[in-house]
Amino acid sequence: MKANMRDAIVKGRFKHNIMRGADNGRSKLSWEQSEEIRTKYIPRKYSQYKLAKEYGVSQAVISDIILRKTYREKSESVCLLPR
Repeated sequence: MKANMRDAIVKGRFKHNIMRGADNGRSKLSWEQSEEIRTKYIPRKYSQYKLAKEYGVSQAVISDIILRKTYREKSESVCLLPR
């Protein structure tokens, strides 16, 4: 992390409470659908492309959900400060 970003976080200037997942007004999926996607996904049997077509989103969106880059629970948030 760059010094400028670290300084902004420490001094409270960094807006880190961004709406994520279904809380974002522009989201196409609900929290329930993201959990369904994680449950349904089976590599080489139920592909990301098949899920993307079923839910009307791109394969990249499905991948991010499966990898928990998006639609992760608030308790799973990432710490922005280095340890």
